[in-house]
Amino acid sequence: MKGKVISINWGPWKGAGMVSQTLETEYERRGISLIPLDEGKEIFLNEIRYGTESQVLIMSGNNW
Repeated sequence: MKGKVISINWGPWKGAGMVSQTLETEYERRGISLIPLDEGKEIFLNEIRYGTESQVLIMSGNNW
């Protein structure tokens, strides 16, 4: 039997998931970027389709 197992460690999402408006404001105050919903969905689907690593970290922003 052949399969694929992948672990994706996500940063916070904008407009989805567990990030409330209060938490979004706090992230913004701290300079933490949120993953845009459309971009995050595209990254997720591309990782499922084409990714070759068993563990992936997905974050947003340009301070890396």
